[in-house]
Amino acid sequence: MTEPETLSEARESRINEAVQFLDDEFQRVQRELNERRKSFEKEFASKRKNVEKRTRKELKRIQSELKKNPIVKRADAVRKDVTKEVETRVDSLLGLMQIASRSDVQRINKKLTTLNRRLKEIEESRKTNGSSPSIKEHHPVQG
Repeated sequence: MTEPETLSEARESRINEAVQFLDDEFQRVQRELNERRKSFEKEFASKRKNVEKRTRKELKRIQSELKKNPIVKRADAVRKDVTKEVETRVDSLLGLMQIASRSDVQRINKKLTTLNRRLKEIEESRKTNGSSPSIKEHHPVQG
């Protein structure tokens, strides 16, 4: 072999070694960064959980203190009183306008459900017995 070929081969070999070194170094740095990222994520998750736990604990403490505060107690009592008063006045207004309230409608629905159930029982007994029992045989609905 001639000397120029040997020099070019040596250069090519050194370049290949340098490229391989850079590739290996890049992969090492990439692995290290990946490990740091995972470590950071674990640390962040742990700290986030701790902050959430402390925040919930502090929130409970503040809520407890607020419940003891006379102003908050009074505001809650006023809210309850106003709610009762509004309900009373709405019921009164509905009564004057002869409109059923929600509780009236619920009570009527309950009675209708009971009547429907009893009517179905009567119809079933007619189908089963082939007879027509009188309505007097069944107990009237209590309201």
